[in-house]
Formats: sequence, structure tokens, C-alpha cells
Amino acid sequence: GNSIGGFRYATSTGGTIGGIHAHFVNLDDPLNPVDALSDVMVRNANEWLDNVIYSRKVDNDVSVVILVMQRLHENDITGYMLSKNAGKIKHICLPAEIDEKNLPKPLELQKYYVYGLLDTQRLSNEILEQKRKEMGDYAYAMQYLQTIVPKSGGFFNVEKLITADTFNESN
Repeated sequence: GNSIGGFRYATSTGGTIGGIHAHFVNLDDPLNPVDALSDVMVRNANEWLDNVIYSRKVDNDVSVVILVMQRLHENDITGYMLSKNAGKIKHICLPAEIDEKNLPKPLELQKYYVYGLLDTQRLSNEILEQKRKEMGDYAYAMQYLQTIVPKSGGFFNVEKLITADTFNESN
């Protein structure tokens, strides 16, 4: 709590929050990389969002849901929210590294990148290359590049990735 009556309540994805309503609902990594390998777990997380989280707002006109997560699946909670409410969502996307095909959203955030890197200390070129080797191209593309990769065995050519912007332009 605090001196003016506010409080914080924490639960986990799928957890109950009966009787609790909020002005700000913050979802921090509601899906983990292992659960994202299961279409059932992804669907369960999205149903939890629909059936529990959205009904926990104090005032539906002004209360907000803030989601912070790395991309893990083409229909993870980020993808699910964007597909349902694209025009009503402020979407911020910060890939670990950018190039002309893979840019942050909104584009003005590009000014915070140094030599194409979001964080030259924690995520240097050497560290990112090590992550790519450790994780494989599929997990690296989703979690570090924030690139949506359809789950189809996890093997693909990184050079042929279709970014969300490219996909949206062609549809």
C-alpha cells in the first residue's frame, strides 16, 4: 500500500484475481519461452487475458493494460492483442539490433540505437552472436529481433525472414 490508499497486487498467468480491480493493469512476461512452444499454453494465456484481465479494470474508459514482453510465438499475447485491437494499442517494439529491414516501432526510437544496437553494453555484437548460437535462429529471431516467425519446425533461413512491416505492406 501507500499513504493515499493505492496498492499493488501480483498474480501469475492463469492465476485468480477475483474482486481486484485496477486503474493500471501491468502484465510483465505473461508467457514464458517454454510455454510458448505449446499452442495450448499460448491459447490459455490469451483466454486468461480475455476472461480475467479485461474484466479487472476500474473504469473501462480510462483504465489501461500495459504489456511488456518479448515475442515468443506468432499468436502470443502481444500478437493476440494487436490482432484484436490494433487501432487502440500503442505498440512499442525494441529489437536488440536493427537494420534497414528490422526497425523499432515507432521509428523515432531509432535515435536511441548505437551502431544498430539497442544496448551496446549488455547486448554487444559479440553477445548477440553468442545468443544466436546458444538459442538457434528461431528463438533468437523471436526474442531478440522481435520478428514474428511462424512455428513450423523452427528451421528457416534468417535471410528470408518476413518482418511485421513487410507482411502488413503486402496485405
